[in-house]
Amino acid sequence: MEKPIYCGRHKTVIEAIEAQAQKFREFRNSYTPGFRRGIWSDLTGLRFGELLVLKRAKENKNWGGNCWVCECSCGNTVEVTAEALVRGRCDACGHHKVEVLKTYGVQRRKQQFGTNHDLLTDIPYSNNTSGYRNIHVNKTKSGELRYRAVIAYKGVTYYGHLESRVEDAIVERDQLRHKYWPQGKWVQTD
Repeated sequence: MEKPIYCGRHKTVIEAIEAQAQKFREFRNSYTPGFRRGIWSDLTGLRFGELLVLKRAKENKNWGGNCWVCECSCGNTVEVTAEALVRGRCDACGHHKVEVLKTYGVQRRKQQFGTNHDLLTDIPYSNNTSGYRNIHVNKTKSGELRYRAVIAYKGVTYYGHLESRVEDAIVERDQLRHKYWPQGKWVQTD
């Protein structure tokens, strides 16, 4: 006689599997609002991000899903699929993108062919090893430290000579700045 397999409160393995499947169905139906057995129920009145669902759209367009007419917090009306709403893929009409592009445009105007004039300063970066902006430290095979002025403008990098003293590299850096950077566009702090 075979020993019965213990399945908790269920008498057979099949009952245990069916109970687990039922638990999954209940979880799926309660997990996302408006989702029951693969069909989107009424989403009217629900808020997803900045979008408030007003009504079901008359036509589903070419998206292949149920479309809903939504009103954004800014007042715009848009049609969005139920899946995009529930999954969080669409939470606004896109009005915030315009604000981001305006800010980006202002930043781009400060740049001239890849150079942001706000960054033309002498303040060193946090990962700088020389302690001076635009001065790189090179270690030779013998262990000596050499310093080189390196500046960039309009996508082109200009290198100075290797110097044994940091003061000489600073002088060369200033010469490169005066030669390649526009006058009055950078601030000297050291």
